[in-house]
Amino acid sequence: MHFSLGIHIGHDRGAALINDGELVAAIAEERLDRLKHSNSPDLPVKAIKSVLLEAGVQRSEIAVIGISYTNVVIDNILGQLRDEILDFFSPWTPDIIGCEHHDCHAYSTYYTSTLENPLIIVADGAGDIVGSKLEAESAYVWQRGGLTNIGQRLQDFGMVRLNRRNSYNIDYMHPEDFEKQISVGRKYEQLTYLLGFGHGQSGKTMGLAAGYAPLVPPPSRTPAGFDFSLTFSDILREIHAVWRSSGQSWHHFLTCYRGEIAATAQAWTEAIMTSLIDEAMKLEKRRNLCLAGGLFLNCTMNHKLLQLKSVEKVHIIPAAGDDGQCIGAAFIAYQAQFGDPDRDACTFPYLGCSYSEAEIQDELVYFGLPAKKMDDGWLAEQIAKDIDAGLVVGMFRGRSELGPRALGHRSLLADPRRQGMKDSLNLIKGRELFRPFAPMVTWEDQFEYFNLEAPSTYMLFAAEVKDIYREDLPAITHVDGSARVQAVKSESDAFLHSLLRAIETQTGFPIVLNTSFNLAGDPIVESPHDAIATFLSSAIDRLVLGSYYLSDKSNIGSTIRTRQRNIR
Repeated sequence: MHFSLGIHIGHDRGAALINDGELVAAIAEERLDRLKHSNSPDLPVKAIKSVLLEAGVQRSEIAVIGISYTNVVIDNILGQLRDEILDFFSPWTPDIIGCEHHDCHAYSTYYTSTLENPLIIVADGAGDIVGSKLEAESAYVWQRGGLTNIGQRLQDFGMVRLNRRNSYNIDYMHPEDFEKQISVGRKYEQLTYLLGFGHGQSGKTMGLAAGYAPLVPPPSRTPAGFDFSLTFSDILREIHAVWRSSGQSWHHFLTCYRGEIAATAQAWTEAIMTSLIDEAMKLEKRRNLCLAGGLFLNCTMNHKLLQLKSVEKVHIIPAAGDDGQCIGAAFIAYQAQFGDPDRDACTFPYLGCSYSEAEIQDELVYFGLPAKKMDDGWLAEQIAKDIDAGLVVGMFRGRSELGPRALGHRSLLADPRRQGMKDSLNLIKGRELFRPFAPMVTWEDQFEYFNLEAPSTYMLFAAEVKDIYREDLPAITHVDGSARVQAVKSESDAFLHSLLRAIETQTGFPIVLNTSFNLAGDPIVESPHDAIATFLSSAIDRLVLGSYYLSDKSNIGSTIRTRQRNIR
C-alpha cells in the first residue's frame, strides 16, 4: 500500500489521506476542535489523527506528506514545517513536500473529477506569494504528466485585515491603496465587510443580494483574459458617490441600501467571472471545466457559468475553499512519490469520521437519554411523518460530509411546504431571517422541480424553482425564486433516497428542506456528542443518531455537560 497525507495549516486547516491513489479520508480541523474556520499556524493534529484512525493507518505507514499554507513562499517556511511534522511522526521520517496554494486548489478539483480534458480555474481571496504579489485567479490544464499553470492574475498586498475600516471604507483608506490590485474573491469579501458581516460570511452577502437591483451597475467592459484591472477602490468609490449624493448619514445609507450593495457585489462578481471563464474556454478550445477556490462556493454565480455556450460540463469540489487544500496537497504528494493517482477515486462527499454503535450508545448513556433503535425502513417512515407534522429533525448518520455544506449526514431536515418554516428554522439556528434554505431532492426528479442546467449533486448550483411549484414549496424558494439544490442518487446513498421517497408518500413531494446541523457561529456537528448537545440546547424536535431515534428531552434535567474526546 502507498499512503500520502495532505495537510493544510492557516485558516480552514485540515488533513486528507490517499491510499494507492484513492482519496479515502478528509476532514477539516474545525469539525473536531469546534472552532469555526479553525485558524492556526500549528498542525491540525486532531484532523491528522482522525483521518489515520478512520482509514486504520499507522503513522509509520505514511510515505510522503504534502503541506500547504496561505500568503507565503512555501519553500521558505518548509524547513520549520518539516521539523514540526517530523516531531509529530517521530521516529518515522516521511518525505515532506511543500505545495503552492493555487496548485493545491487545482489538484483538488481535477483529481476528484472524471471530466475529460478540462480547463481548471482557481479563484479565491488570496493564494501564495509570487514575487512581490499574491495569487488572485489562475488557470491550469493537464500537460506532460501534470497540471500546468497557463494563466494567472496577481494582486497587490493590501491591508492585512479586511475587517478594518481602512480596508473597505474609502474615507478611511490610505490613498496609496486606492489603485492596488485585488482578487475577485477578495473584492467580494471586502464588500461583505462593508455590509457588516464577518470573516467567512460571504454566503450571507449572496443570500441578501437576491431580489435587489445593484446600486452600481456591473462594468461595461469585462475581462477578455487574466490581464484586467480590479482595484481596492473599485465599487467602493462608486458606492461612496451614491452616498454623497443621497444627503443621508453614512450609517443610515448603509442600512437603507444594504440589499442593493449586496446585489452590486454579486452582479460585479458574476460579470467578471463569466467573462473571464468564457474567454478562457474559447481560447483553450475546452468544453469541460473544473473549479476550486472559495469564490466557487457562490452557487448563484456557478449556475450562470453552466449557462455559457462555451461550457458543456462543470465539476466543483464540495470543499472548494481552503478546507479542500489538504486534498490537493495529498494528491500532489502522491503524484511526486508514486506517479499519477486515480481520478474520482473516492466516496464523495462522505469522507469524514464514522462512529460506531457503541460510541453512540455511550453518549446516550452519558446524557441519560432514552432512544429507540429502529431498522432503516421504519426510520425513514417515522422521519417522513415527523416532517409532514412540521417537526425539525436532526440527522446524524454515517461518515461526515466534505465541505461547508451539510449533505444529509449532518443535517437538519424540515418540511419545505410550510410558509413559516424558513423563519422558524432561522430562529432556531440564530441566523438572519433573510437567509434561505436548500432542498434535497431525488436525483431522478431534480429537473421536474428545478430549472437546472445540469445535475446538482453537492448544493453548489442555485437554479430557479419552477413557477408551478413555488407556492407549494415556499420554505426552500428564495425571494428571487431560486433554490440551492442537492440531488441524491439511490446508488450513492440508499437511505437518503428511500427517505425522500417516504417523504413523497407523506407530502406528495420527493423533497425535504436540508440545512446544516449547527447553531449560529458553530461548525457543523461532527460527533454523536456534538449532535446530542446541539439537540438539547435548541428547539430541534427530533434526533436521529445512526439507527437510534430520539424524541424525548424530558429526562435530561440539568445534567447537560460537555467534554473533549482524546482523539476526536
